[in-house]
Amino acid sequence: MSTEELFLEASNPQTTPARLQELVALDSGTWVHVAKNPNAYPALLDWLGQQGGADVKAAIAERLAPQVPAAPPAPPVAPPAAPPVAANSAPAAVPVPQSGAPVAPQYAPSAPKSGGNKTGLIIVGVIAALALIAAGVWFFFFKDGGMIASGPTWDDFCKLSNLTSEEELLRNAPNEIRADLQLMLTGEGMTSLEDLGKYLEALANVSAKTVEHCGEDFLQDF
Repeated sequence: MSTEELFLEASNPQTTPARLQELVALDSGTWVHVAKNPNAYPALLDWLGQQGGADVKAAIAERLAPQVPAAPPAPPVAPPAAPPVAANSAPAAVPVPQSGAPVAPQYAPSAPKSGGNKTGLIIVGVIAALALIAAGVWFFFFKDGGMIASGPTWDDFCKLSNLTSEEELLRNAPNEIRADLQLMLTGEGMTSLEDLGKYLEALANVSAKTVEHCGEDFLQDF
């Protein structure tokens, strides 16, 4: 049996006094648990008090201490009685204003509602936001008196000839081949295999896109 099982058996109130005596003889670690067990008989407690340590003696002292009965709960306090009301008591008379004196209103003036101010601020904010959006749209699409071009088109590029300079060719190149075309036009100083691979990849992309939009005759002219 493990030590933990011995401790559990020593703490169990169903353990018999004889078994508690056996547990005391088996393991001194059970002494404090046996001292707290209600089935421990007086002679066994006396022996534990003589042989045990401070924790065992404290458990025995706590067990043998007189139990102070709990104080009974205080009786509920009755609420104070309401003052007697006279049978024929009449309500106080409402004071009548003197003739010629202004009568004060019997209600408090209501505070002005703040909902109107909030609504006005919201409307002003919406108008300002719409004005900013409209200004941004105008600046983006109608700058310099006309709609901004998105870049050169394939129609413009396909009209070029082999007499076109490199700068004009690059300037009129559509966005989807411009970077690759620039790499091809400035790729004379390539020395490594990595540079050569980038050059060939750019050449393949420009050739494929150009044939797709301008036809094979366009490449033959160059």
